[in-house]
Amino acid sequence: MSQTEIREIRTLKVGRYIVIDNEPCKLVEYITSKPG
Repeated sequence: MSQTEIREIRTLKVGRYIVIDNEPCKLVEYITSKPG
């Protein structure tokens, strides 16, 4: 059985797989912005 764990978005890398609503998803890009 595979293991899932909670991570901050900044620790993830493009090309890796993540789980959203119990569905596997491939991370193709993400954008960060500063508040304010």
